[in-house]
Amino acid sequence: MIGAAQPAQASAAYHLVQIKMFDGQCLGIRNQSANAGAALEHDRCQNLPSQRFKVMSDGPANPNHEIRTFAEGMCLTPRAPFLGDGARQPIVQSHCNGSPLQRFTFFGQYGEPQIEFRTATELCWTVAGGGQYGGDIKQYPCESSGPGYQRFTLVYV
Repeated sequence: MIGAAQPAQASAAYHLVQIKMFDGQCLGIRNQSANAGAALEHDRCQNLPSQRFKVMSDGPANPNHEIRTFAEGMCLTPRAPFLGDGARQPIVQSHCNGSPLQRFTFFGQYGEPQIEFRTATELCWTVAGGGQYGGDIKQYPCESSGPGYQRFTLVYV
C-alpha cells in the first residue's frame, strides 16, 4: 500500500563506558590504534577515546553484549578462539561481523560491583602481565574464586 505506515525498526541500545580493573586502571586499545588486530590492554586512565567502549545490548532477554571500540566498525573479539582450548589468546579489535564470538556475557556476584566478561567459549577476560601497564587482556579459564585479575567495573561516561 502506498502511504501505509511501516513498523519501526528496533535498534540496539548501548551505553558508553570505561572498563576499569580492580585497582582503577583502565582498559583501552593499544597505542590508540584503529587497525584490526590491535590488542586490548590495561593502562592508567587518561580519558582517551581508545579507553571508551560502546556496550551494545539487544535488551534484557539477551544476556550477550557486543562491545564496540572507538574505531569505526570495530568490535572486541578473541583472537584465534579455537586454537586448542582457546586459552591465553588476547582480546583484540576486529571488524564487527555479528559473530557470536564478538558477544560477551557479564557475570557478577550478588552485592559485588565488579563483573567477569565471559567469551562465547566460556573463558574469562584476564589481565596478563601481573597488572603492569601495557599488559594484554587475554582469555583464560574462569577461576571459581574470582581473582582480581578477572574482575572489572563498567563506569558510564
